Amino acid sequence: MNWKVYKLEEIAEIYGGGTPSTKDSKNFGKEYSWITPKDLSSCTSKFIGSGERSLSSQGFKTQSSRMTPKNSIILTTRAPVGLIAINTLETTTNQGCHSIVPDRNLVDLDFLYYLLKFNTKYLNQISGGTTFKELSRESLKSLKFAIPDLVEQRKLALRLNLLDEMIDIQRLIVSKSEQALDMVYQFYFKQYGTSSGDIGSKMMVEIDSASVPELWNIKLLKDLANITTGKKDANFADSDGVYSFFTCGEEVLSCTDFAFEGKAVLVAGNGNFNVKIFDGKFNAYQRTYVVLPNNNKYFGLVYKAISEQIETLSMGSRGSIVKFITMGDLADIRIAFSKGNENNEALELMNSYADAILNAKNKISKLTNLIKFIGPITVSGQLA
Repeated sequence: MNWKVYKLEEIAEIYGGGTPSTKDSKNFGKEYSWITPKDLSSCTSKFIGSGERSLSSQGFKTQSSRMTPKNSIILTTRAPVGLIAINTLETTTNQGCHSIVPDRNLVDLDFLYYLLKFNTKYLNQISGGTTFKELSRESLKSLKFAIPDLVEQRKLALRLNLLDEMIDIQRLIVSKSEQALDMVYQFYFKQYGTSSGDIGSKMMVEIDSASVPELWNIKLLKDLANITTGKKDANFADSDGVYSFFTCGEEVLSCTDFAFEGKAVLVAGNGNFNVKIFDGKFNAYQRTYVVLPNNNKYFGLVYKAISEQIETLSMGSRGSIVKFITMGDLADIRIAFSKGNENNEALELMNSYADAILNAKNKISKLTNLIKFIGPITVSGQLA
């Protein structure tokens, strides 16, 4: 196969972004989409629409960047280097990003996206700076890549696109299952009495500033689950391990030994207080709470009850420098049950949605690992 070497500036137009004065609120509005590294750091998809903030006409005129046409590539070149997405809307960016507009006569958009994505390590290696890495525009423009003809580019990119689309489908399943889980929880455990149809005729008591029918059971989370913490420090993580290792970060790491097994809810005791679910053998960091339902029928309920209360708990978190929540905070989460059937129908539904979330996330993990493996090989021509 004939692969030809190009500098990036020979196959794409490259330019940076800017930021208007943040002291003038009139610089921000709804007229111009504005993407920053922060937006890309929270983007889980290959595509990005608009950023968290937008610019007004005044703000756009007073900053140095230009509009980037849709279906271009947005790449972060500092803080950090290498986050990447294709913009689905015309946009502008701040100075932490560079826009890369491909010459469609020479390079396929998707192929160039994957080419840059799977060369992130190299982009960081050629970046300057000691405290914060920064990839200069000149360094970016002078990058050299070997690429095949357009027909072959599209064929190779199609393979990776398929995997990304499969990942997006699984993410959609997670999102819809989370919504369904919340719907069941709100109906059976928050709109008290709807399952028995007698809310109007019962005395009400207060729980978490809400009225609950007097004849309902109030249970604490500690009545439904065993709550403990992991015992390992961060150095326990091992990339060669076969077991999942949960820390307070969003990413699930690996380790070589397990201390827990079964269905569990994992709660970050500090940081952003994220909540995860898992089924299998795993280990946990010492500031990560491990919540093991006493009976698996409570798995979905325990997950949802914690997820709903975590924001409230985090607002009351302790600590002057590093905020944290305590085991007691979790243990005292209150859940209302209707007497008699104890919401068995609801528990079954919630478990089915929780299982759907688990299955979809497991597929996302496997597909992500697959694309990480074959992606660099594909754009280098080894799978041609």
